[in-house]
Amino acid sequence: MDLDYEKIVNELKMVFPPGTVQFQNGGMAYIPNQVYTDRIEQATGSRWSLELRETEVNLAGHYVKAVVRVQIGSFFRDGHGLQTLEVGKALVEDQLSSALDLAVNRAFIHAVDKWQMGWRDLAPHRKKDWGSNPALKHLLKNDPGPSSESTSKHQMQMKDIHRCLICTKELSIEEWEALGQIKGLNRQKLTYCYPHIPKHYKKQLPDKVRETFESAGEH
Repeated sequence: MDLDYEKIVNELKMVFPPGTVQFQNGGMAYIPNQVYTDRIEQATGSRWSLELRETEVNLAGHYVKAVVRVQIGSFFRDGHGLQTLEVGKALVEDQLSSALDLAVNRAFIHAVDKWQMGWRDLAPHRKKDWGSNPALKHLLKNDPGPSSESTSKHQMQMKDIHRCLICTKELSIEEWEALGQIKGLNRQKLTYCYPHIPKHYKKQLPDKVRETFESAGEH
């Protein structure tokens, strides 16, 4: 079956559920690469590929570089990532392997960023940077923007398809996306509304996601 590339790209650009955006120690907002991976998995039905095209270990500059290609059908985006090496620390195999993994992760995020994945979620946190640019005003959550109609249709489709195994309640888009953040849970088979997510799975959700549901009375 042929891929509907335009539909896939629209889904990649959709807003993530509350609590998805994380913050580094310095306060910089970011979205974990696992979240991006899950989104592209769901949007393409696993029909995408990640190719490691180039690696460079620069001992003089103390960094590892990776270049990757993310491909969907005949379309692709390239990305690069750098990871610094600790000066003075022995360049044992474990350090290089870990540094390469981090460089690949950053290259992957750099590549999918070109499909505007996560832009709507990060824009409110980047107002001192690109998020305040008038040309990108439509990305702010209080401005629905040109893709709001397609987002609503997608949400309706999601609600029509996914029901809780316990109470048969139709899942909201937020509940469906929350299930996707639980490691080891196959949400295609183990589909729960938030109140019926087993405790051992619920504990794996980010604190902000749990707080969002529980503050709304869904506990």
